[in-house]
Amino acid sequence: MPIINELNATLNRYPDDSLPTYWERSLNYPHEPAELLSRHETPTRLLTNTERATVRIDAPEPFDCPQGSGILYEATVRLALFRSRGVLPHSSGHYIARQLESVFGSRHPFAQVRALVGWELLRALDAADLGTNVWISGEPTEPLGRYRRMRLAARCAEFGNSHAERRVSEIR
Repeated sequence: MPIINELNATLNRYPDDSLPTYWERSLNYPHEPAELLSRHETPTRLLTNTERATVRIDAPEPFDCPQGSGILYEATVRLALFRSRGVLPHSSGHYIARQLESVFGSRHPFAQVRALVGWELLRALDAADLGTNVWISGEPTEPLGRYRRMRLAARCAEFGNSHAERRVSEIR
């Protein structure tokens, strides 16, 4: 018959594919800060509705997530958990961006409408080599051309910082 302390020890263990397990493991790694652009500077603001609607996110399995400590690592684990629970394949990119916005940004309803922090985090995850790929259908380069299947980070690089800076001046 098991002793009560043995039962408590087994009850307090988390499954290996959970956020508390990630948080415990991340204590062993140095914190790696992520360089996210501000809401006014992020090139993801310039994505068209079609580009936002065609987002497909490929996340690693929870057991294959890279180990580390920081916002990008935690976002990768969260996307991997969405995948393992069957949420990621059936969710829109905006839904995932809103979920990331509510965790890492603001839960204010006006912030949730655009989810700029969530979209910027998806862009940073795509640019980082952490196993998460964010694919979109980019606008055609020719007037009657086809949409181009491309990575979100590559599309944002096409916009360039000068275009984002020009849009900031339009907002002010």
